[in-house]
Amino acid sequence: GIVSLDPTAGSLEEQLTTGGLEVCSWSELPQGSGLGSSSILAGVVMKAVLLAFGKDMDEESLIHAVQNVEQMLTTGGGWQDQVGALLGGAKVTRSAPQLPLHVVAESIPLD
Repeated sequence: GIVSLDPTAGSLEEQLTTGGLEVCSWSELPQGSGLGSSSILAGVVMKAVLLAFGKDMDEESLIHAVQNVEQMLTTGGGWQDQVGALLGGAKVTRSAPQLPLHVVAESIPLD
């Protein structure tokens, strides 16, 4: 991968100091608005970086990768916020009340 989650690989900052990509964004949404903007941004940036490097990730893996990033950033959110932006259409998102959290998204047909 681009960044390793293995604790022996060093901190995220250490891994990114030997190159990388700088992404700048801004928003007029207040921090902690509950609209899931950080999770959505993380998902979009992850997908774009993967595609830029000729790689891809299935939807379930991307959902859980964003969840991991949100938890590493200690925002306390991100367990399902990204699903709405990463998966098209109407859906229901569920998870069992246990750790590690496993998010399951189910599409709802609108026909």
